[in-house]
Amino acid sequence: MEVFAYGKARKEKKILEKYPDFYDTSVVSFLLENETIGVIEGSCPVEYGYDARVEVLGTKGLLMIGDVQDHQSVLFCETAKKSVRKTIGGWRDRFKEAYILELENFIESILNDKEPSPSIEDGIKALEAVIAANKSIKEGRPVKIEEVRK
Repeated sequence: MEVFAYGKARKEKKILEKYPDFYDTSVVSFLLENETIGVIEGSCPVEYGYDARVEVLGTKGLLMIGDVQDHQSVLFCETAKKSVRKTIGGWRDRFKEAYILELENFIESILNDKEPSPSIEDGIKALEAVIAANKSIKEGRPVKIEEVRK
């Protein structure tokens, strides 16, 4: 996997005096091992409401997720069905079920002495991707996950 990212302090430039590596706006693109391309973009804070976007472009379709205030803004396009649907409003609605399922799974894994899902390895992989993105922002170049893996 390879990550290329840009990050800039666009909203809170005064923070740069104390924290020179701070950024509040970012775009991260990544190339997975199966050559799927993805883009994540974000900015915080934004005055117009919660805004987080994810785009995954694959060989069989496109998934774009984004949100502006309480407007529903999940767009799903699949080549076979050529469908476009809007669902789910703000982040509370979007992530509520995921938070509940995550907590239930964690409790179940403790009670039944089984590996949680996502696993520790999944968490490590996510952290490696974040470290690679930050390294890319700092160095201005694509970063392979192997470079940050320890």
